[in-house]
Amino acid sequence: VIPYIESITSSSNTAIITFSEAVFNTSSGTGSLETSDFELTISGGTATLNSSTPSLIAVSSDNKTFTLTASVNGTSDGSEEITINPVSASIFDSAGNEASTSQSNNTFYLPDLLGPTFSTLVINTDNDELTLTFNENVYSDSSLGTTFTTDMFSYSISGGVATLTSTEPSSISVSGSIVTL
Repeated sequence: VIPYIESITSSSNTAIITFSEAVFNTSSGTGSLETSDFELTISGGTATLNSSTPSLIAVSSDNKTFTLTASVNGTSDGSEEITINPVSASIFDSAGNEASTSQSNNTFYLPDLLGPTFSTLVINTDNDELTLTFNENVYSDSSLGTTFTTDMFSYSISGGVATLTSTEPSSISVSGSIVTL
């Protein structure tokens, strides 16, 4: 049976790959895998790979689990999918069976490191309600909380003769990417 990627977990630009069995970089079942034994590709998003080869590799003692680090250029927006495949004639099991260069269970996404931005800002005709539309859903904290408080926003005004009665909104409602103050 040929060895295959059984699972992948990731954190940021690092992936932990587990093969179905111990693997080596020679058909005689010896030699630890190296970065050059893997090929990385990326699709989607704004970030790119600096190299199609991982920048770092850590090998487990059982030669079954490998931690690979991808060198990324730019800030990821969360839609970058990285695919990891064995390079041809580079990964083998102890019986000399070569891993396929086409795998499944071999992708992960880079995290969204770009903060939300305003795409529109509308003040109603009575000048007492402000609707902000962001480019993506917004959350009150990094754990995807949805409890917003009025002190998370503040108003300021410059120029003209108008004045503010308060620098803090009196109410707030949030629905996905739309915030109404």
